[in-house]
Amino acid sequence: MKIRFPRHHNLTIALHWTTFGIIIFAVCAVLLRDVVEASEVRLLLLNLHRSFGVAILLLVVARLIARFRISSEHVSASLPKGIRLLSQAAHTVLYLFLLALPVTGWLFSNAAGKAVSLFGLVNLPELIAKNRDLADQLGDVHETLAWLFIALIGAHVGAEIGRAHV
Repeated sequence: MKIRFPRHHNLTIALHWTTFGIIIFAVCAVLLRDVVEASEVRLLLLNLHRSFGVAILLLVVARLIARFRISSEHVSASLPKGIRLLSQAAHTVLYLFLLALPVTGWLFSNAAGKAVSLFGLVNLPELIAKNRDLADQLGDVHETLAWLFIALIGAHVGAEIGRAHV
């Protein structure tokens, strides 16, 4: 017998999948940049990656607002307490990564002397001044967080697949 879990609110689901889609675009843009030789295309891909990061940051803010305004307690209420607490902790960590990655990318870009915008439509303010040493450190932090986040997404998908088969 399969257990039927309650669904999240439609807005929550739409924000979740939109965020995931933009994450895929951001990852593809930065990975594709590594294999392209033309400098104009490399710059375009990097600017797209930055813009996707800004879009993710905006979506995360929207998701957090929705999360606090639309209760999702009914979704996890049927889970055993230990699993529910683990799920809440995992979601908290996912949100921290969803905030930390765009912010470290923004800081990294500013420290490298690069502006950040949302697809060239809205320029974001500079958070820090140009500093090559700090840019190198922030680049390492941003990349490390990105790989950890990808692993965490894999764990999240695995948990959802497991939940779907209960």
